[in-house]
Amino acid sequence: MWYALALIALLIGAVLLYVRHVRFGILRQVREVEERLAPLREALKKGDPLDPTLLRALGKDLRTRNPAYLALEEAGKEELFPPEFRTREAFGASDLALWLEHPHALGVPPDELELVETVTVQHDLQGPLEYFVYRFRVAPPARRSSHGWMLGVSGPYSPEATWPLFSPPGTGSPLQREGRLSGKSLVDRVHHRCLRDGRLDLWIQEALRRR
Repeated sequence: MWYALALIALLIGAVLLYVRHVRFGILRQVREVEERLAPLREALKKGDPLDPTLLRALGKDLRTRNPAYLALEEAGKEELFPPEFRTREAFGASDLALWLEHPHALGVPPDELELVETVTVQHDLQGPLEYFVYRFRVAPPARRSSHGWMLGVSGPYSPEATWPLFSPPGTGSPLQREGRLSGKSLVDRVHHRCLRDGRLDLWIQEALRRR
């Protein structure tokens, strides 16, 4: 009996430590991104002219690209965001990088990330939707660095230019070595999961509301 109670206590302790690790990891991620966004938010708050050099630096950084664009969008100034980073492919890369930095995934942003293919799927009501497949890797001592290149996906995105840019429901990665799963297979798996749990329908409703 005492052995069982001790085992339960150890399990509870391990769970609590893991929850604490995840919570502090998320807080650290948010804090670091917000610190980099602080000059932009302050300028928007005061109504000061926005520095193009600052906007370009925020757009080039995968961690701040999407949050910076969304901050500008909230202020009605999204047209000031550098056009080379104001694309669905660029937005998807940032969304995946932020997902990978989450403590549940790698816990760090990828050191390298590049687009490898675009997979189109058909939706009964919206027609074609696109998922972007990226390859990425991290340097030691990061978790999974020994895997080399891995695949991740972000989507879906509508090819229609009038659709807004905001986080889609199908962003993530199995964190497996590249070659274990094709890009098309990964997209099919993610798309069906988004359909099954209703996240895709909610995303479409929100996108239509924002148009």
